[in-house]
Amino acid sequence: MKTFQPVRRCKRPCIQALIFFTACITTPFSAVPFIHATELEITLVSGSVFRAEVPLDAINWKEVQSDGQMTSRRIPTRDIARLWLCETPASNQVAEIGELLSRLQSDDYRTREQAETKLSLPEFGGRFPKMLRQLAAGADLETKYRIGRILDKISDAESSTISQFDELELKSGRILRGDAGGFGFTCTVDGQRLSMQRNQLQMLRHTDANRPREIEAQAEPVTTEIVLESKGKFYLPEQTTVSFDTDPLGNELIRKMDIGSVFTPLGLMLGCAEPGYVGISGYGFKYPDTPTGDNSGSVFTAVKNGNQVRYKKFRGTLTIDFCMPNQPHIPAGVNEFGIHIATVNHERDFIMEAFNGAGQVITTVEAGERDCPFLGVRSNELIARLRIRSNPFLGKLQRKIDDDYAFDSICFSKPEILLTAATTGESDTNKTLVRLKSGNFWVAGRIELKRDGTIELFDDDFETPLTFATDAVEFLSLPDTSDAQRPKRSSWSVQLTDGSILNVAPGKVFRSQLIPDYIAPADQIVAIWPTGSPARFAHTEDWKDAKNVIVLPTGRLLTNQVNFTATGYRWQTRDRRLQALAPNARDLARNEDPMPDLEQVVYKDVDNLSAPTLWLQQPMILDSNAGSIVLRDGQRLMLGEGRLFQLVSLRKDSIELTLNGRAVEIDNDRVLTVKFEPKR
Repeated sequence: MKTFQPVRRCKRPCIQALIFFTACITTPFSAVPFIHATELEITLVSGSVFRAEVPLDAINWKEVQSDGQMTSRRIPTRDIARLWLCETPASNQVAEIGELLSRLQSDDYRTREQAETKLSLPEFGGRFPKMLRQLAAGADLETKYRIGRILDKISDAESSTISQFDELELKSGRILRGDAGGFGFTCTVDGQRLSMQRNQLQMLRHTDANRPREIEAQAEPVTTEIVLESKGKFYLPEQTTVSFDTDPLGNELIRKMDIGSVFTPLGLMLGCAEPGYVGISGYGFKYPDTPTGDNSGSVFTAVKNGNQVRYKKFRGTLTIDFCMPNQPHIPAGVNEFGIHIATVNHERDFIMEAFNGAGQVITTVEAGERDCPFLGVRSNELIARLRIRSNPFLGKLQRKIDDDYAFDSICFSKPEILLTAATTGESDTNKTLVRLKSGNFWVAGRIELKRDGTIELFDDDFETPLTFATDAVEFLSLPDTSDAQRPKRSSWSVQLTDGSILNVAPGKVFRSQLIPDYIAPADQIVAIWPTGSPARFAHTEDWKDAKNVIVLPTGRLLTNQVNFTATGYRWQTRDRRLQALAPNARDLARNEDPMPDLEQVVYKDVDNLSAPTLWLQQPMILDSNAGSIVLRDGQRLMLGEGRLFQLVSLRKDSIELTLNGRAVEIDNDRVLTVKFEPKR
């Protein structure tokens, strides 16, 4: 497994800016001698990520023992692979534990009780158990008794908290946990001078010579492959495999621990659709021929009973999102993904849906009846999100559906930046997210678009704004300053040949709700589906046998002609196709047909659960260099030569576009993201 330290969030707002990290030392910046500048990648607790030349020869490092003792040494910068800074330096933690131990011997009973309660938490007493035992050795009977109870509670606890120290990974592979001290410094980035403190910084690491860039997509059809046997296709050396026994730095993962952001250093984020969290279940996979470990993951769904909240595991909807490694605010996608789940009692009981950056379902994988089935997908279109849940589309079969499951051994290909998507679930909707063409990415409180073609970025922690030319910006996500614009209930969505997605009023023709006098040309419509429901892709082989494909949650209907009316559309079915099940599927399961018997769709009668997607043309991979504007209601306006829209100007409160020579103005509070087209 690749080793990276999880990105932990700071509890308070932090500065949003481009900076570089100079030194983890207890002495002032000006007192540090340096030999040469080193390029480092810096991550702030705010989410800003950037590269800078750092004039730093070595850092002062203190190794911390469980008894609170520290030993100091200087470590040359050239030997450091990465350094992660925790929220509270270890020396401060030792001082806090020492104060609590003093209170444990106080003359005041309430003070002793409060100290024992706090020391019984793993994130306090659990960090320095030897300090507790040393105090007990020479303490009075009551203190010894209290310390004994504290140690018992710590050892028995099932905690979601790992002891947090600064963690230093050396290029040799050795990992040290200790204290890099407190510091502040002034630095210069892209010609702008900034002052920083330790509590605003999270991580630094040595960079590779080549910056990760989005791979240019070719104009080719979208192709996907469902994989139900992993041998030879997954768990390969070039892929990343995630088990749930340890985090990326080798720290043990503890039962019931929240692991939603633990694997962001690898580019993986776990979540759930229901109230609750994704955690370590403690259920061990013991099935032959599966690369699984002692622990597994589970959705812990919150259940309320009055004012009490308890968590029920093994049931719920697992969501999986991708980001650039160590950069949870930068959306990414993968071409290959696989996972083991257990236990499955019937065919089709579980489904895995793979979404692209636009929120469209590029394929659905159904689980076969096995103790530990493998669900995999490979696609030439980047997979931005996956969703695993019990199959909600089997109601018509009137049989029991398995709802309980655990998962293990997630495997995926290298995450690639996905600038055609909206930001990830980690994003702060009150912040502006900006990526420069240099590759630097940062977060700001607000921005202002100036008449001279520059963008100013502001944050409460800065005395003066940062200023950049508009043509230096590659991508930005605007803050949510008002209620998001919601699509009308009667709205459907159409995807056009240039990649634009428009919400339209359905009928025999499709009129844009954004630009009412614009009617989508029939020969440019690629797909049609109800707004608010994800579009579902046809399978690659379907296009060999039909001109049009109607995709339902449970299968596909193939036809050669679709006729539109004012109230809906109809067709004659040429073929009905279900997903092929695992090789060992039961004969009874092969005969199960959960698809409705349809040959027409009435616009007003469609519900989101069973919503069809009509494909009139085979979808194509989008050009990753194309500009685009994504609106909060899901519409996507493709920008540039040969596309539907052209960008005229960015204004303080709105964006000006043209459509077929006509001016179009969109308020900024409707805009989610802007991807700029590179100048030719």
